Order: sequence, then structure tokens, then C-alpha cells
Amino acid sequence: MICAFGLAEAAAEERPIGDFLVAQDRYEPYLAEKGFSSVAWEQHRLQSYGALVAATPKDNSKRAWPELERRWASGKRQIIEGVIEQLKDLSSPWSATGPRRSVVF
Repeated sequence: MICAFGLAEAAAEERPIGDFLVAQDRYEPYLAEKGFSSVAWEQHRLQSYGALVAATPKDNSKRAWPELERRWASGKRQIIEGVIEQLKDLSSPWSATGPRRSVVF
């Protein structure tokens, strides 16, 4: 389920946008992209919103996920990215080169 969708300017910082979307939504588990991977941000979202945000760490990180889990997350992201493209096209007069979307699953 896509729980939140938003469009923002390309230069917008993603983490505060993700924070806003999680705060508005109030579900517990989320799958997010690598840009949301940070122990401090994960703890903040858990403590502030009771939300577990699972973001695949970079491959060279000490917290890197095993390949099987990375492939699982990648498969989910491909499906969701396709849906987001459709939502973006339906909900926005901007083209793909317009505002960047913030992705929180």
C-alpha cells in the first residue's frame, strides 16, 4: 500500500518531507529509499511517531543488508515506483523533469 504521496521541488530536502508524510499517515512500518537510511533518523521516527522506517543502507555500509533482503526491497520499490509514476502523471501538470517526488512506502 502506498500510504503517502507528495510532490516537491527538485532541491527540496527529502527527510523533512518524509517526516511530514509519516507524521500525517501514522502507520507503523515503512519501506523507504536509501536516502532515509540513518540510525539517528530511524530512532527519531520510532520515538516521535512510533514508526519503523526500514531503509536499505548503502551497500558499503556497516549496516548493509544481505543480498536476499536487498533484492526483496528492490522488487517492492520497482512496483511502487511504477505506481508513483502513474500518480504523478495523474495528479500533476508537471512533466518528469518538473518537481521531484518524495518517496516513503
